[in-house]
Amino acid sequence: MERRFPPGQGLEHLLRPRSVAVIGASTRLETLGGKVMHNLLAAGFPGRLFPVNPKAPEVQGVEAYPSIEAVPGPVDLALVVVPRDAVIPVTEECGRAGVRSVIVISAGFAETGEEGARREEELARVAAGAGMRMLGPNCMGAFNTDPEVGLDATFSPTPPIPGGTGLASQSGALGVVILNMAVGWNLGFSNFLSIGNGADIGVSDALVFWAGDAATRVGMMYLESLVDPRDFLKQALPLSREKPLVAVKSGRSEAGARAASSHTGALATSDRVVDAVLRQAGVLRAPTIQDMCRWATALEKCPTPAGRRVGIVTNAGGPGILAADACSAMGLELPILSEETQSGLRSFLPPEAAVTNPVDMIASATAGHYRQAVELVTADTSVDMVLVLVVQPVLYPPLEVVEALAGLGVNRDKPCVTAFMTDHDFYPVGAAVPGAPPLYRYPEAAVQSLWALVTQAERQARSKAPYPDPGIDRDGARTLWAAATTRRGGESLLLDHEEVTALLSAYGIPSPSQEIAATSEEAGKAAERLGGRVVLKALAADLLHKSDVGGVALNLEGASAVTARASRMRAEVTAHGHELKGFLVQQMAPAGIELIVSARRDPLAGPLVMVGAGGLFAEALQDVALRLWPFTPAEAEVMLTELRVYRLLAGQVRGEGVHLPTVVEVLGRVGRMLEDLPGLGEVELNPVVFTARPGDFQALDVVIRSGTV
Repeated sequence: MERRFPPGQGLEHLLRPRSVAVIGASTRLETLGGKVMHNLLAAGFPGRLFPVNPKAPEVQGVEAYPSIEAVPGPVDLALVVVPRDAVIPVTEECGRAGVRSVIVISAGFAETGEEGARREEELARVAAGAGMRMLGPNCMGAFNTDPEVGLDATFSPTPPIPGGTGLASQSGALGVVILNMAVGWNLGFSNFLSIGNGADIGVSDALVFWAGDAATRVGMMYLESLVDPRDFLKQALPLSREKPLVAVKSGRSEAGARAASSHTGALATSDRVVDAVLRQAGVLRAPTIQDMCRWATALEKCPTPAGRRVGIVTNAGGPGILAADACSAMGLELPILSEETQSGLRSFLPPEAAVTNPVDMIASATAGHYRQAVELVTADTSVDMVLVLVVQPVLYPPLEVVEALAGLGVNRDKPCVTAFMTDHDFYPVGAAVPGAPPLYRYPEAAVQSLWALVTQAERQARSKAPYPDPGIDRDGARTLWAAATTRRGGESLLLDHEEVTALLSAYGIPSPSQEIAATSEEAGKAAERLGGRVVLKALAADLLHKSDVGGVALNLEGASAVTARASRMRAEVTAHGHELKGFLVQQMAPAGIELIVSARRDPLAGPLVMVGAGGLFAEALQDVALRLWPFTPAEAEVMLTELRVYRLLAGQVRGEGVHLPTVVEVLGRVGRMLEDLPGLGEVELNPVVFTARPGDFQALDVVIRSGTV
């Protein structure tokens, strides 16, 4: 659906209204109209409240009006809780009455099918025509816990805990689940938007609002689709550099993607593309809504860590070992504590205690011991973060440890999180202690929250410098491209070998020495001229994956060997239904590591650049990293670290990898090719051989075609 308002415009009237009308307000609390009215009253909304009900003179003690047009005075926000067929007429009345924004809670629109989608488009047109921002339809509402606003325009059964986290959810039901779950962590919210079908207001609007809202320190999102990935990236990237953003994105599997599309009436994007957008935008993607709440709790309550080094304080060895293992798995470090810190710990701990890291105070540790130990470990200059583990003590209640840590003022300078392995009833009580650190049930969950803090800190520190000008022959490339596409009459076709070679040269991407031969005999003569070992490749207009049909032969030497292999290759390729145009004879590339580097124009996300394990492993491993172009060299460096073959590239496996800055540079060159040439649909370099020498690489096989793919 086409966006009708700039992101964030007009949300002040919806999230900071001075007057609210509830159209469909009811005296019966078991109805949606009754619950919404009740929540507005319970939250203590300080502005003017207008229930609209043609059959009742008052609703829940407040004077009611027969229609929105009968309401005296201006209305900033109208909540529409009426039967489906009445929604559009009521929205038209809101427009005539000068209402600034509407929340359509009623269902029965795009989520129900084609007829509902047409009804939703008409609803959006009506709202936009009146200049009203609209949340929904098919949503549970919105709230803002700012004491000066006091807005709970939802039918949620759980009153929100005020705090510093903003929440946007594309599922109303899961929005309620998240609000309920957050109670256990004492995670408070600044505001909430239930996006529903997102006919107007979407997640990008929430991002813009959070950017200007001082009360929102962390943004949390449940997503089922990204209708406009580039708009999301545009809003999220600058915000994530200032405030942490955490999201759960459903629809990872093909079945889940279909379900998400059916539920929201939106087209599901490829999960791999969505994952790339979230990473590039600086959004931490949590695997579950529990993890999202856990991470948000730490991100809101803890300061930014200076590094990855963790100090562990525990009263039991087993949990300390589990935490150490979890730290190692998450890329966090456990330094040996300084002699000064160890000496201080020995001064009050029993001789059986371990004081190197983890600090195991053994089961006799008291709340006072925790206070002293955490104070010493936090002060150690080799420690960036502190993890406190507590197994149910026998001699004193665990709440004493929480109170001791809160009194110590943890999370002033260095992050401190805890894992209390105790009774279920403890957690909401412990989390509610003023100044309490984040409380988790198990060591692994606590370590994951530390990882979230570190990842956020590293993303914020990442360089924002763009790619430098690589000296590309843009004018020459555009002339070549225009000529190639003109010859094809605008059709989506593969470029031939000569055109591909010319374009690569314009963008500074070298290929091996090579010749084209029309016959088997000419291929043999070309091999003789090139000398040494060569590669023989079949040339056909529609042949993308040559090796699949016997169209590639490696390590051939001598004219007779190449001529004989070319004759067999012609027969094999022809047998697979391809018309052979000739052969490409290339010198064998020097030894190196093969990668795939490609770019494509996605119909939804636009230009994408990909890097991964190449050659025969490209499809077998599917070890790739994606980003939307343009991106920075720093982002390209991160892409490489995401690959499973990164340790090989970095020389950590066999001692000599590749020159990583050269790979980063090639990603930029390929991205610029897609940016510079209108109509270029895809360029695939597979494999590209890189060595450890700066600037040393060769593209061995390249496919370039026009059109969106």
